[in-house]
Amino acid sequence: MQGIAIHDASDADLRQLESLPAIGIVNLQGAPLTGASFKSFASTSRVVDLEGLFLDGCENLQDPFTELLLHTPNLIYLHCQETPLGDALVDIALQLPKLGSLGLGENVTADGLSRLAAHATVGWLFLSELSRFEPQELEALQTMPNLHFLAIGVDQMDRDSLAVLSAIPTLKTLRVTRPLKHIHDLILLRNIKTDESKFDRFQKARAHAGRSSRNLVGVHRNYSRSNSTR
Repeated sequence: MQGIAIHDASDADLRQLESLPAIGIVNLQGAPLTGASFKSFASTSRVVDLEGLFLDGCENLQDPFTELLLHTPNLIYLHCQETPLGDALVDIALQLPKLGSLGLGENVTADGLSRLAAHATVGWLFLSELSRFEPQELEALQTMPNLHFLAIGVDQMDRDSLAVLSAIPTLKTLRVTRPLKHIHDLILLRNIKTDESKFDRFQKARAHAGRSSRNLVGVHRNYSRSNSTR
């Protein structure tokens, strides 16, 4: 199974994926995808077996295109940060039973976040830095049954928001990507106990997404093998 990185994809580039024997992970971060090229990609028979799709920074993606992701039922990684996608992505994610890592777009709402809380397998969640959530809207995350890692960068990250996030019972790692207003607020996070093994496995996979596809697939296989033994 191969890993592919195409950062400047054309329609012709994506059609060539059909000729590959198998595709495990596709990295299209920052590619100027249009509706036509994304449809071309999703229509290839190989995407049925796709386990990782990185679309971060694909600014041309719109909500109607998310329906094409229903052709990828075996996705484990789906990352769409810094895209205009909203709650439509959440609705698709809820129909992907193997999804373990999800990066949401800039326009997800509190209602979408609330619906996402029902997802049973998402363990790693990345919220766009442009997201806007009030503390009470983040409470939905406390009911996610398998949430171990959360990256969040909302501008108004304050004491109340940190208190809500620290109460997520399954959370092991919290990454706040914006400065805290008061450094002493860190004490609110004392209940979060980092599980370094899970975090490191994910970091390795993400770091290699745009590098050697062979290395990325190797890390991904390790991730899949460790999950299968639980």
